[in-house]
Amino acid sequence: MRIGVTRNMVYVAPRQRGYKGRGRHPSKRPNLGNLLMNRAMQPALEQHEHDTMAAFEQLLDHVADRFNHG
Repeated sequence: MRIGVTRNMVYVAPRQRGYKGRGRHPSKRPNLGNLLMNRAMQPALEQHEHDTMAAFEQLLDHVADRFNHG
């Protein structure tokens, strides 16, 4: 997986989109997004839900402190 950042968003995408070889075009996998979400991303999120929530709450606290103190 690779992580990218633009001005307005952060995204996660597969590192490789297909395979190259024997003069073929990269193969398309219409089910890849669902496979990644169901077998990797969702279970990982559930496994680390507590850590993610704690980090997000800490971020919100930090933003609120900076906002309130100028």
